[in-house]
Amino acid sequence: MNVTCVVAERANEIAVRHCSLREPGDHEILIRTMYSCISPGTELRCLAGQEPNVGKFPMITGYSLVGQVIKGAGAIHEGNLVFANGTSVVPDGITSAWGGHLSRCIVSPDQVVILSPSVDLKMASALSMLSIAMHAVCRSAPLPGDRVLVVGQGLIGQLAAVFMKRAGCRVAVCDLAHDHLDISRKLGVACQYVVEEHWHHSFRRDFPDGVDTLIDATGSAKVIAANLPLLRAKSWSNGYEPSPKVVLLASYHGDVCFDYQQTLFNKEADIVTCRTYLPHERERALRLLTSHVVDISPVLSDTLPAGQASEAFRRLRDEPNRWITLVLDWSAE
Repeated sequence: MNVTCVVAERANEIAVRHCSLREPGDHEILIRTMYSCISPGTELRCLAGQEPNVGKFPMITGYSLVGQVIKGAGAIHEGNLVFANGTSVVPDGITSAWGGHLSRCIVSPDQVVILSPSVDLKMASALSMLSIAMHAVCRSAPLPGDRVLVVGQGLIGQLAAVFMKRAGCRVAVCDLAHDHLDISRKLGVACQYVVEEHWHHSFRRDFPDGVDTLIDATGSAKVIAANLPLLRAKSWSNGYEPSPKVVLLASYHGDVCFDYQQTLFNKEADIVTCRTYLPHERERALRLLTSHVVDISPVLSDTLPAGQASEAFRRLRDEPNRWITLVLDWSAE
């Protein structure tokens, strides 16, 4: 069968290829992709050759797509609208770096989630990233009234702030880019800080005791170290007081170092790492989308035809302060 693929040919080079793909087996389903969403942090690292969890070039990146089933199997029937993380079934000679950007997707029935016809498919195409943000919330176990700072308002940081706010926390966000903070405001997060010289002073005026939870969504170990002083202290007289938390909601190139005495010892901080999401967290995120409780359209900066994928990746790489993420539309393929 003929398929269209978005292929990272080599470092920082994207091409749209027309390739041959095998037919699905008896117990596999075939999806006609409608939309796939780019995860800028992970996929740009793949494109730069800096993501340790993927194979060699050429590769198909992406791990969040929606489409319609054109060949069913098991409990998945033809015509169903479904979500999938991607596929390992890609054309010969190409590596699957989760394989989410291609016009036809072959997976087993247990690898998809059936979508309600009422869900917005463009928003559902970002379900993996929503689920990762939900995973961070579940892992950090916030309590209503907790003070939370989300550092970095890229895609995952934006979504984490939304979910922390829904959990009843007092949420603040910070970023270098004014445009990103404008999006945060549209999503209902009003407490914002532009990262510039002496911004910690302004933050301390609003949060004199620091925050209970510091979420880093930047992927920069240096940024984590710079913001650790904003974490609240833990009482020495009340050992039962909950520990403050540092949540690492990104992949980091190289080592992440902490000041042991000031952060890990004196503050007795809990370090929470986030790898991927669990099925029940994806279900929670999907319910919020399906019921229209959350509207993440502000973070979907634009939709481009899949044939313009090279331009989509260029925008995200070269103009990071302007774009949060981009959706690829596969209707012409």
